Amino acid sequence: AMAQHEGDPEWAAVYCLFRPINEHGMILGSAPAVETRGYFFARHLVINPIGNGSGMMMRRDLIIDLGGFDPALTHCEDLDVQLRISKRYKIELVREYLVGYRQHSNSASTHHLRMAKAVMDIADKHTAGKEIPAELRKATFAAADRYLWFKYLRGGAWWLGCKTFFKALTAEPLATFDDLMVRATPSFHRRFAAFRSKVAVDGAATTKHFFDMDPLSGVTLHEPPAFARLSQRFERFDAQLYERFAKRHSEARPKGEKG
Repeated sequence: AMAQHEGDPEWAAVYCLFRPINEHGMILGSAPAVETRGYFFARHLVINPIGNGSGMMMRRDLIIDLGGFDPALTHCEDLDVQLRISKRYKIELVREYLVGYRQHSNSASTHHLRMAKAVMDIADKHTAGKEIPAELRKATFAAADRYLWFKYLRGGAWWLGCKTFFKALTAEPLATFDDLMVRATPSFHRRFAAFRSKVAVDGAATTKHFFDMDPLSGVTLHEPPAFARLSQRFERFDAQLYERFAKRHSEARPKGEKG
């Protein structure tokens, strides 16, 4: 995928689609096949089309130039790196399900309250400064709230979870409703698949194993309406921010320098 951009320093990384899997490799669902490539820093703040850090590859010289992963972060280090890259560069997409994102009881994503704090810290870090439009900053925190209310509930912080949900609902009613619909349907399928996969442990598999599924299966599905609405809404900010960050960074780079 990156070969087509060889010699173009504006393109820095590539990611693919992923399917959540359980500890036995059984598929629990498929992440939305969202078509997002190029410069999408603003959309990444609000939508996060990449989804996780397992399915992304980047140029070595670039990640060194950016300072690598932030050692101060104990969670969401991948999100921080993705945002730093997408702020200054373009990112390509391989529209195939090539990564199985394993979920188990001891994964970092189950550390709900620590994950919540990291998400808020990263949202604050990447929307600081006058160059980030106020509407985008507000939408970034609203998107974080839509993600975090469920994390708080799962972490046992019931009051904070309810408070955060109503905060998100007040800030972005339609987006919050869309999020509920997106969250509810896969949740049912994941729970059903998890129940079936327990049967598969002792006997014949009753759900598909990740390596038995065609990576192209499901990629022709339409983008979920909730993602499409948010993508269209914040695409205009990407045009502005590209001029401010990526293009300016590219022009400031000495001729012949890649990173």
